[in-house]
Amino acid sequence: MKSDFTAQVKALFQLAKRYLTLQIDVARFSLAERITLLLGGLAIGLIGVMAGSILVLFLAFTARDLFRTLMSPALANLCVAGCVVLIFAIIFMLRKPLILNPISRLVSKIIFRNEPESKH
Repeated sequence: MKSDFTAQVKALFQLAKRYLTLQIDVARFSLAERITLLLGGLAIGLIGVMAGSILVLFLAFTARDLFRTLMSPALANLCVAGCVVLIFAIIFMLRKPLILNPISRLVSKIIFRNEPESKH
């Protein structure tokens, strides 16, 4: 009887050890997935910023050439520079609702998402 009880306790400890190992593996894979999502989002964001910067540069050159037909080249460059500064000032003033809030929502959604319990 006593050996049967000890065998059951040993089997229970083995099952508990296996369960803990599997839970640690699940946590590690979940962490790896979330870090991958964050880094992927960061990479896409950086690519978007770079592409947007190039787009703004080309639009500024186009606007400068358009303004050159209406005014002197120096004044055309000054007008385009003023427009770009105004756009960046507006973006800077609205950085919280335009940039920071969406980023914080995305990061919190990735990190704190509730994973559905698997049903056995």
